[in-house]
Amino acid sequence: MRTAQPGRITDERFTELSGGYEAEQKQLKDRGAKLEAELSKAEEDMANADCFLKAVQKYIDLPA
Repeated sequence: MRTAQPGRITDERFTELSGGYEAEQKQLKDRGAKLEAELSKAEEDMANADCFLKAVQKYIDLPA
Protein backbone atom coordinates (compact mmCIF):
# COMPACT_ATOMS: atom_id res chain seq x y z
CA MET A 1 0.00 0.00 0.00
CA ARG A 2 1.26 3.46 -0.85
CA THR A 3 1.60 6.16 1.74
CA ALA A 4 -1.11 8.80 1.43
CA GLN A 5 0.10 11.98 -0.22
CA PRO A 6 -1.55 15.38 -0.02
CA GLY A 7 -4.17 15.70 -2.76
CA ARG A 8 -4.29 11.94 -3.40
CA ILE A 9 -6.73 9.31 -2.20
CA THR A 10 -5.74 5.93 -0.88
CA ASP A 11 -5.94 2.80 -3.02
CA GLU A 12 -8.73 1.52 -0.79
CA ARG A 13 -10.74 4.71 -1.22
CA PHE A 14 -10.18 4.61 -4.98
CA THR A 15 -11.42 1.02 -5.12
CA GLU A 16 -14.47 1.93 -3.06
CA LEU A 17 -15.28 4.96 -5.20
CA SER A 18 -14.72 3.19 -8.51
CA GLY A 19 -16.91 0.28 -7.37
CA GLY A 20 -19.68 2.72 -6.51
CA TYR A 21 -19.22 4.45 -9.85
CA GLU A 22 -19.46 1.16 -11.76
CA ALA A 23 -22.62 0.18 -9.87
CA GLU A 24 -24.18 3.58 -10.57
CA GLN A 25 -23.30 3.34 -14.28
CA LYS A 26 -24.94 -0.10 -14.51
CA GLN A 27 -28.04 1.19 -12.74
CA LEU A 28 -28.27 4.18 -15.10
CA LYS A 29 -27.76 1.98 -18.15
CA ASP A 30 -30.48 -0.41 -16.99
CA ARG A 31 -32.85 2.48 -16.27
CA GLY A 32 -32.14 4.00 -19.68
CA ALA A 33 -32.97 0.70 -21.39
CA LYS A 34 -36.20 0.42 -19.38
CA LEU A 35 -37.22 3.99 -20.26
CA GLU A 36 -36.46 3.40 -23.95
CA ALA A 37 -38.67 0.29 -23.89
CA GLU A 38 -41.48 2.24 -22.19
CA LEU A 39 -41.16 5.04 -24.76
CA SER A 40 -41.26 2.57 -27.63
CA LYS A 41 -44.40 0.96 -26.18
CA ALA A 42 -46.05 4.37 -25.72
CA GLU A 43 -45.22 5.33 -29.32
CA GLU A 44 -46.65 2.02 -30.56
CA ASP A 45 -49.82 2.54 -28.49
CA MET A 46 -50.17 6.06 -29.89
CA ALA A 47 -49.79 4.82 -33.47
CA ASN A 48 -52.42 2.15 -32.82
CA ALA A 49 -54.79 4.76 -31.40
CA ASP A 50 -54.26 6.97 -34.47
CA CYS A 51 -55.06 4.05 -36.78
CA PHE A 52 -58.17 3.25 -34.75
CA LEU A 53 -59.36 6.86 -34.88
CA LYS A 54 -58.84 6.99 -38.65
CA ALA A 55 -60.89 3.81 -39.03
CA VAL A 56 -63.65 5.21 -36.81
CA GLN A 57 -63.72 8.49 -38.75
CA LYS A 58 -64.61 6.56 -41.90
CA TYR A 59 -67.89 5.49 -40.29
CA ILE A 60 -68.93 8.56 -38.30
CA ASP A 61 -68.86 12.27 -38.97
CA LEU A 62 -66.03 13.61 -36.79
CA PRO A 63 -64.03 16.72 -37.51
CA ALA A 64 -60.44 15.82 -38.36
